[in-house]
Amino acid sequence: MSCPFLKRATLAQLKNSNNQVLAGIAKKCPVASTIPVQKYNIPQVDASNCPYSSKDRRNDRELKHLASKCCPFQNAELMQQKRLDEPVSKVTSCPKISFMGEVAGEALRKKEKDNTYRIFKEISRSAQIPGKCSIDNHLAMKVNWSSNDYLGLSQHPRVINSTIEVISETGVGAGGTRNISGTSPYHHRLETALADWHYHQHGLVFSSCYVANENVIAQIAELAVKNGKKLHIISDEKNHASMIQGVLKACRTFPGYVEKSVFKHNDMDDLEAVLQSSYSDEIVPLILFESVYSMEGDFGLVDEISVLSKKYDALTFCDEVHAVGLYGENGHGLCNPEHEIDFITGTLGKALGSLGGYVTSNNADFIEYFRLHCPGLIFTTSLPPAICNAAWESLQISCSVEGENLRNLHQKNVAYMKTLLLDYFPDHEEIFEKSNHIIPVFINDAKKVDLVQRKMLRHDHYCQAINSPTVPKGSERLRIVVTPQHDQGQIQRFVRDLVDSIEEVNAVEGSMKFLDGRR
Repeated sequence: MSCPFLKRATLAQLKNSNNQVLAGIAKKCPVASTIPVQKYNIPQVDASNCPYSSKDRRNDRELKHLASKCCPFQNAELMQQKRLDEPVSKVTSCPKISFMGEVAGEALRKKEKDNTYRIFKEISRSAQIPGKCSIDNHLAMKVNWSSNDYLGLSQHPRVINSTIEVISETGVGAGGTRNISGTSPYHHRLETALADWHYHQHGLVFSSCYVANENVIAQIAELAVKNGKKLHIISDEKNHASMIQGVLKACRTFPGYVEKSVFKHNDMDDLEAVLQSSYSDEIVPLILFESVYSMEGDFGLVDEISVLSKKYDALTFCDEVHAVGLYGENGHGLCNPEHEIDFITGTLGKALGSLGGYVTSNNADFIEYFRLHCPGLIFTTSLPPAICNAAWESLQISCSVEGENLRNLHQKNVAYMKTLLLDYFPDHEEIFEKSNHIIPVFINDAKKVDLVQRKMLRHDHYCQAINSPTVPKGSERLRIVVTPQHDQGQIQRFVRDLVDSIEEVNAVEGSMKFLDGRR
């Protein structure tokens, strides 16, 4: 049968709707709930019978939410019978394919059961109304508390207009890889500006910082091994997945020559103990860390790591993804020249509001080696010139008086949000004291954090729940991001609605315990 809500659903929503979700929708639908679903030949139903299909009717909020995900209703029994009745195709008859399909299906069912099944919401941001968005094609605008566009520069008129100009000049795409017609004057100008921004001599732009981190770490390992050295990679336990993948790739490629150690998050005694154990003329230590940790909401210890690296003659690699644009002189981040960090990576896609990643260094040979050896740079299409220009324009704003004013307002709003939250969550004081502009509110339960997120949506707030595998199970949280585009009235309403939402979940699910950040 055709559901009257089908026209509202997108292809992505249909794919992400599982049988359990559909069954719940059907129970609330005045049409589907009356149909004998046990019968396989379901008669056509007149869609006009559904009172929620009228545009003029004021819908219940929950039903409107369900409507956005509704699709032709079939319960699990019907789906199973349909599969049994259909002839088996030649492709699915292959035992290996059938086996792998069953394995994938079982893995998905497991994720549904433990509340880690993710649905990618369709977010439509508005350049005309900064700080707000619509979700899953709903017209109602929500206040966005989950954007990594920290300063709103992706929607800045200067950035938008300059991007349009370059698109009109060069076209939309880059036309090739960096090696084959994909390098433009805009790429070189951006790389020079990024290097200057970080007080380095040289820079190299990648398609993303994930690609930059993974490739650069692996190539440092290859460079060491090719020259008769062993590489000991020493990584903070809270480092981003992109660095972890780079470490794993290096270890797999050079077993016996690349060793990894993980030190406790921001624990300098543990880091020094690892450095002492590997101190040798034949071993090159490489310390990996971040200046701002995106899920913990705290700062890396750049000063202390710099001192230890010099003491033990170790290379340093700092990911400044969540710091650039927000901290330091002109927003260059938390790594200063006196730190003498060997490799700094960053993104163009967060505070700079564009797309892509990069690495900078004072050593020209390192950057040139990466340019000639990183497969993630060599074998992928280059960033479009207009995107490089957008990042460059944002960088100019960051280095201006306007950029400084945006950073000051950003920090003011962050401090105000934390102050209000502490009135209701005094046990979060230690978390907020050490947190940066990313404010975590720990829920510590996958089901509960999802319920809180849903209730906040009904209050017109979009605040993304974070669960496994992004964070360990049992440390689920809301990740709150405040920007200069938010005002104090919106912040006050957010805190009030958050408290109400948590209390509602507590009433249904029982008492909710908040961690103090230690796990």
